[in-house]
Amino acid sequence: EPTKSGEGAAVSQIKGRAMELGLSGKTVLVGGGSKGIGLACAQAFLAEGAKVAITSRDPANIAAAKAKLGCNIFGVAADLTDAAQAAKVIADVERELGPVDVLVNSAGAAKRTPVADLTPTAWRAAMDAKYFTYIHMMDPVVKRMLGVSEDTGKLLGLDKRLDQGSPADESLRNASFHSNHLSHSSTQFL
Repeated sequence: EPTKSGEGAAVSQIKGRAMELGLSGKTVLVGGGSKGIGLACAQAFLAEGAKVAITSRDPANIAAAKAKLGCNIFGVAADLTDAAQAAKVIADVERELGPVDVLVNSAGAAKRTPVADLTPTAWRAAMDAKYFTYIHMMDPVVKRMLGVSEDTGKLLGLDKRLDQGSPADESLRNASFHSNHLSHSSTQFL
């Protein structure tokens, strides 16, 4: 497992140019970091020398991510639609790696549902999957960051491009925007 002291500064290469983003030794938590965009973010933060933690609902996905990245990352299996599980993730990460300096929200995928089949239950499931996973992670992290300093920490919300034209997809895009806007306006971290 990674240590609180961190490792030496790594420099990433983007289009042949070296970058040093000052992330060496910083603690980064990537919700949904075991696959897709989240995994790519975890890999980039590792290349910058950050101490990285990832989440997934499935422990097998965490194991696969660790194998793919070929290095020590801290993984926590949790369902982030549950606020108590999200809070436990943050506590576990902070116990293992130290306070979260950067939170990346990339967890959650709403089930694609034809408009004719949408019900209040389907809408709620979509909001739980894509909106409340963000809120459940942001709320405790922001409060911890504010306890340290008014000028610390970064929040980043990521979303895959949703299909155009579906009212359900439009609502999810709007919810994602408002979640990201909330993190920006209420914390002034981004």
